Amino acid sequence: MASKSKLSLVQDATVSHIPTFTRHAEERARQRNFSLSDVHYVLRYSRRIRTAGACFCFLGQRDIPFTDRRSDAIQRLEGLIVVLSNDGTQVLTLYKNKNGLSDIRKKAKFNQRKVA
Repeated sequence: MASKSKLSLVQDATVSHIPTFTRHAEERARQRNFSLSDVHYVLRYSRRIRTAGACFCFLGQRDIPFTDRRSDAIQRLEGLIVVLSNDGTQVLTLYKNKNGLSDIRKKAKFNQRKVA
């Protein structure tokens, strides 16, 4: 029953378009055992942080809807970070780091180099 609700959430996703995967992102998804529907779930419920020339989509425990918190399939997505191109049209990579939000916020801003 949990997988049925998970699929319905993906179908109702508010993502305006489905980003394409780079070969690197496809390989990482296979290596880390994340499906396309997992990525869509993260894109729907995650917090988005734009920094370092990319858009980082982080799914934390607080981002998971209360009704999905008992599902093991959804709980394993906690800490998943999907990195999108700055325009949001491509998934560049994905990885899991439960403390990733603080790491993302510490990243250097894009084009903030000092010119001498």
